[in-house]
Amino acid sequence: MTTDTRNDTANAAEIRVWEVSDCEWFAGAGDAAAILAAYIDHTGLDEDEATSDGQYPRLLTDAELDSMTYTYIDENELPTERATFRTALERAIANGEATEAPSLFATTEL
Repeated sequence: MTTDTRNDTANAAEIRVWEVSDCEWFAGAGDAAAILAAYIDHTGLDEDEATSDGQYPRLLTDAELDSMTYTYIDENELPTERATFRTALERAIANGEATEAPSLFATTEL
């Protein structure tokens, strides 16, 4: 008899970053429909409003994850640190801030 010793995280759904509008990004597991549903719930928009330009939600590419800048801010909304979206996602996953449940990851609006 053999025992499966694979890491449990290998079986977990992959948490990815999706662009949901021209100024907001969500992170979570699942497909575009799951991300869109979470975005609609978060904003109160209806599906037509949330997808009015036809391109959202859109999964970020590896190149975008490595080139887009995430800015950390303090309690006064002043910038404290910058990282790539990939690094920020990895940190958010490690801190339990980004989970399989889709939620707001980044916004240009404060």
